[in-house]
Amino acid sequence: MRTDPETDFLFRLLSFASSPDDPRCLVKAALEVTDWTRVVDLARHHSLISQLHTAFTTVRASDLAPVEVRRRVNSLHRQNAMRNLRCVHRLHTLHGEFDDEGIRAIPYKGPVVAEFAYDDPGLRWYGDLDFLVAKEDVLDARRLLLELGYEQTNYSDVRPETLVDGTVFRWGKEFRFLNHDDQIPIELRFEFIGGSRPDATIFDELWARRTPLSLTGRTVPVLSPEDRAMLLLVHGTKHGWRRLSWVCDVALLLQRDVAWETVLARADRYDWRSAVLFGLAVVARLAEVRLPTAVERELEEHPQYGLSASLLASFLRRDPLCTSLRLEPIATVLFSNDGLVGSALELVDVVFSPRKVDFESMSLNPSLYPLYYLVRPYRIGRDLVGRLFDRG
Repeated sequence: MRTDPETDFLFRLLSFASSPDDPRCLVKAALEVTDWTRVVDLARHHSLISQLHTAFTTVRASDLAPVEVRRRVNSLHRQNAMRNLRCVHRLHTLHGEFDDEGIRAIPYKGPVVAEFAYDDPGLRWYGDLDFLVAKEDVLDARRLLLELGYEQTNYSDVRPETLVDGTVFRWGKEFRFLNHDDQIPIELRFEFIGGSRPDATIFDELWARRTPLSLTGRTVPVLSPEDRAMLLLVHGTKHGWRRLSWVCDVALLLQRDVAWETVLARADRYDWRSAVLFGLAVVARLAEVRLPTAVERELEEHPQYGLSASLLASFLRRDPLCTSLRLEPIATVLFSNDGLVGSALELVDVVFSPRKVDFESMSLNPSLYPLYYLVRPYRIGRDLVGRLFDRG
């Protein structure tokens, strides 16, 4: 597909980051670039600044970008590397605090993925620290963070017990916090999107399979390589793979010691097989990497995933900022669950479950929260009528 030179370079950069042995395609793409500022902006949007920095320092493409652009990328990369070190320090501190309180919390994504996939926690761009927390421990984890001076930044005006014990709000499956000393956001996730297994069962099994990872000289129990790959694929699919750094993560994991047949078996157990297969098909299309034989065989038997991945890849190449279409709800409905029943239930949830904006438009007592299922269509209808009158 024909794209503008800057977008084409971005996707060549993605392929180069996954397979850096042959830079010729990247150099050829760089010759066509006329707007390097847009290249940098695209790389920032997709969290690929570190990959761009690596390209500028290892191939002749650095001779083709203006000096001021290379300096800007180098500065952004340095700032990110320094911030990442602070994030790693914060991760070790919080892991120790949780452990001392007997709170079951597993760090994932962020520096954990950077160390495992990139061999360096400074080479991945991430904005926060994520912890999977046992549902029965999440209120204690929340209390601990508040005592440590963190501020809750989402649903702070909703009773936390309500959010944990059957919230009606869409995406109300996590608590987010901000440390004002170093501006590092913290996320505590206590439930999962999609699948049919109980969240407690999934977490217990993830916890039992933890493996040690050395992170800046200190060992932390983290998700097993197979569980990490599975959850990254589920996460990317849930969000429609709208950020290319997620594609790069999985492309690098494909070169690590991961038992992909085990990944598929566990995804099948949790009803995430569609999310995993679709995600792997997307990564193969966008990063131009080879998939394991077991995965290729599955995709050949189920060509719908490859076709859907090709459509998504074409869309991203045409619109790398995803300004014309929200990919997240479409991918969530189609691929976050195995089977038509799961997809249908997900569709109902996406369309009708209340959002935070519904809470803000009308404050109800917690005992009346189910009425938000009526508030949402009322608010949507009111806003639609208002827009029609404004046009008139």
